[in-house]
Amino acid sequence: MRLIPIDQAIDAFVAEDIYDLSGRILIKKKSKLTSTFSDRMKSIGYASVYIQDQFSDTEVSPLIPTDLRNETLNKIRQLHGHIRTPQGKNADVNRLVDEIIKLGLDMAYELNAKRSATIDYIDIKSRLTYTYEHCISTAVLAYLLAKSLNHAPQEMSQIFTGALFHDIGMASVDETVFMKNGKLNLEEFVKIKEHPQLGHGIIKDLPQFSAYTKVIVLQHHEKLDGTGYPNKLSTKEIHPYAKLVAICDIYDAMTSDRPYSNAVEPSKALEYLESASNSQLDAVSTLHFLRILVPYPVGTVLELSNQNLAVVTANDPTSPLRPQVRIVNQKQKTLSSTAIQLSEDPTLNIQSVFYEML
Repeated sequence: MRLIPIDQAIDAFVAEDIYDLSGRILIKKKSKLTSTFSDRMKSIGYASVYIQDQFSDTEVSPLIPTDLRNETLNKIRQLHGHIRTPQGKNADVNRLVDEIIKLGLDMAYELNAKRSATIDYIDIKSRLTYTYEHCISTAVLAYLLAKSLNHAPQEMSQIFTGALFHDIGMASVDETVFMKNGKLNLEEFVKIKEHPQLGHGIIKDLPQFSAYTKVIVLQHHEKLDGTGYPNKLSTKEIHPYAKLVAICDIYDAMTSDRPYSNAVEPSKALEYLESASNSQLDAVSTLHFLRILVPYPVGTVLELSNQNLAVVTANDPTSPLRPQVRIVNQKQKTLSSTAIQLSEDPTLNIQSVFYEML
């Protein structure tokens, strides 16, 4: 399976069930993506879809079960709604916080059972629900990063909960700002930058949250060089858990279609993180993150420097940006029988990911 823009996927077979914003199945797995289905997906904010063809028939499972993810998404959306509504009741907020924390424990259990140490799946998000889905994806990435760094179970739990609620302050930001269809202006960006403090204000007196969760909410946009926000803290002033969540927050934001920006390729996001390590991001945590993220999952179609197209058939953990590939014969619609290990062939480079139908 491979992820491509919806406009490029007409008449392709979808590789997984597609859900509407209420959590109901919109398109069943293995169904053909007709123009009607494509229009319905775009109308509810989807920009990409996983497809399956003869070149990318490998199945990749979501990091957590879809039904669990959808239930958590709906609870987070309800929580934000209660916070946003002037007549919202504290009892409802507390109840939803408890329910989300419990669902978080279920997600952590699923992640702990994950055998592979690498992440080779990007969740498809609707632009309309990105704010809520981003909380889940960031928490999942943060848990797996904490696990790779050998944090104790209790520490992993604190990090996961902090990441799951890290953007709760967005509930106090005007929806017209973070749902804007287009680039934010300076005034709007300043309003967005208020969300860490707003979030801390929401949870600071809630007994369900530890001091670790609260510091993650407040500090996840701080940078080591003091250029972050809201308090322009520097290296030693930023809590290690907040440094860890910051990496996951940036990666998921960059690789997601948001109302005001389009997703970038995982490899480009990882290159950005690598360039920001040491100066803005924690170097050790970033290095571990680069090791567990697969920039080119099996089934990805690449355009190589010799103008050939190739399908990723295996990944090398020691050289994630140089996977094993097989060349596509576009006329015969077949793959070459010989695998090429890019890490062993300095004459071939990856030019870009190929997002069109073959």
